[in-house]
Amino acid sequence: VLTAVDQKFRQRGIHQIMNKHYENRAKELGCMAMRAAVNLKNTVRIKSAEKDKLSPLMYIMSKRIR
Repeated sequence: VLTAVDQKFRQRGIHQIMNKHYENRAKELGCMAMRAAVNLKNTVRIKSAEKDKLSPLMYIMSKRIR
């Protein structure tokens, strides 16, 4: 599931509400974990992920060759 909040509605807790909904749904379906892909430069999203009790799992290393 891809989630996003329009810029004019940010900082109102909307993403936290959406995340809680998906977390509850995942529990209902028997899921054992949730993951989020977050760009390392997106510090705002990293902070919101930490509020949702997500923690880093792995880093994907990249190198431009062109």
